Amino acid sequence: MADPLISVPDDFPSVFENSVAHEAARKLGETRVYAARGADEEQELIKRIGRARVAINIRAHARFSDGVFAGCPHLKMVSIWGTGTDNIDLGARPSASSAPAPSARAWRRWARPSAWRC
Repeated sequence: MADPLISVPDDFPSVFENSVAHEAARKLGETRVYAARGADEEQELIKRIGRARVAINIRAHARFSDGVFAGCPHLKMVSIWGTGTDNIDLGARPSASSAPAPSARAWRRWARPSAWRC
């Protein structure tokens, strides 16, 4: 089996698996979704990410620490489904992005340049 392009290591309780977003990720390449507890343990998180290049962080159970990044040298990006980066070691991370919510409507509202005006 080929190395996964995308890993979703913390989809518990599941909201990503079999969703429209999951289908879109599958079109990009192999996608593995873990819909069971365990992502709160560093070694299990490293195992679930494995050689993936992208991790989609669904829940705040997973803590992307320096140890996780060191154990996942192929990981290039962590995408956070939600706001905040408190579960990411920003000094060690390769690249991180977050969206205000997984819904497309919230994303479109946030992404409009007029929303950025002070």
